[in-house]
Amino acid sequence: MKKNFKNLAIYATMVIAALSLGSCGSAKDETPAATTAAASTAATTEAQKPLLVVSIGTEGNMKNYDYFCEAVNPGSASLSWNASNPDADTLIAIIADLTGWNLTLANPVSVSPGSFTIYFAEDSSIYTGAVDSAKSDFAITDKKQLATTILDSIVENMNTAYNEVLTIYFAAADGSDIAVPGTDMTISASEPYSAPEEE
Repeated sequence: MKKNFKNLAIYATMVIAALSLGSCGSAKDETPAATTAAASTAATTEAQKPLLVVSIGTEGNMKNYDYFCEAVNPGSASLSWNASNPDADTLIAIIADLTGWNLTLANPVSVSPGSFTIYFAEDSSIYTGAVDSAKSDFAITDKKQLATTILDSIVENMNTAYNEVLTIYFAAADGSDIAVPGTDMTISASEPYSAPEEE
């Protein structure tokens, strides 16, 4: 008798656990619309949690923006952000997604002991000055100012992501200096980047 009662108690516990898992926190008398609204609210709350804070601007004049991304993989299903093990290519893709700047790279970011080298493709905003029209808040008509803002923003965010001051080089697709069209600005590929001094 005791054995049957023990089995009955175990069975009842399993049934209750199965029912509570099936309901997933929603009451039995909720209508489908109410259930959908509750799920939508939960999804909105989760979606409102920023993936990371992105700094955009020039050295000494940065503004922080919360970056929200439902899929956590801007531009590619193969990208994902991991704050404890940051990836430079993903970070640059996130900056591009937030700002509308074309930050297409000619090659993945090259990492060597103590330094990173970033090779921009010819269709990137560094060369074209173009910005996605839907992101007009980040449009800068002065090409030199845009290039400086892009490079300073990348440096700032990489230093933050890796929690140290990094040595970062910027180069053209072929590894040469970057000559920003329509300006007198040239970014040396052989020297670590430092923000140009204001005139």
